[in-house]
Amino acid sequence: MEARLRVALVQLTSNNHTSENEAMIRSALRTVEAGFGGAGAELVVFPENVWFMRLGDDEKIPHFDLNSSFARELSEWSARTGAAIILGSVPILGSASADRPQSAQVAIEPGVPPRVVYTKIHLFDVDVAGSRPVRESDHLASGGPAYVWNWKGWKFGCAICYDVRFAELFSIYARAEVDALFLPSAFLVPTGRAHWEILVRARAIESQSYMLAPAQSGEHGAGQRKTYGRSLAVDPWGRVLAAGAAEKTGMEILEIELVRDEIRRVRSQIPMRSHRRLGVN
Repeated sequence: MEARLRVALVQLTSNNHTSENEAMIRSALRTVEAGFGGAGAELVVFPENVWFMRLGDDEKIPHFDLNSSFARELSEWSARTGAAIILGSVPILGSASADRPQSAQVAIEPGVPPRVVYTKIHLFDVDVAGSRPVRESDHLASGGPAYVWNWKGWKFGCAICYDVRFAELFSIYARAEVDALFLPSAFLVPTGRAHWEILVRARAIESQSYMLAPAQSGEHGAGQRKTYGRSLAVDPWGRVLAAGAAEKTGMEILEIELVRDEIRRVRSQIPMRSHRRLGVN
């Protein structure tokens, strides 16, 4: 069980061309490999829609193939560097959703075939002033259940974007005493400005866990969509350890180190585990 873990969060601006997104992922991994003073990251976390960002209402969503040459390329990088990769979300056609893909979080670990570890439970069906209406359920199937992914002795609770508004999911992870939470996202600009940091920090505080929230940012396509950005790494006390730029197109990589003693310190000061009284249905 490692006392510290080097983590890289990747903020970028994906589009609806998978080949271009794959090139961005490769570029990010080259940068990550040289990071941390040459030591490299032990875990790399990408945002939601990293492989494909749907921009047109009538656009058909391609399905990410876990056995594709690109997936094998990522596995080879992981095996060579010893680092794990979390693809924040890619569209996967599961057996339970034959007509529509699910928004899937994929883990790539050394010596292990790429696998889906979580599928997005809460779909973003909203009509927010200042943005066009969005109905993810028109082209995606809801997923679940909650899932805790283990890496190098660290426990990570899995979530994607809109999930952050549903505290009951994070209560499950708090009870499981996860060390950190994934929240790869593609927040709209209006909701990002109003709610993003508040929600991310609140989930870290109530879970007494690190929050790893890499985000899409900037203008996608020819101004067809704009996302808020401001990727965040938050510690168990709710302090922002690193933040990406808001509403800026392009790639940015945040380097942070998770420290197990910090989790212990926070939980010993406010022992929420022994104070819990309400269950989760």
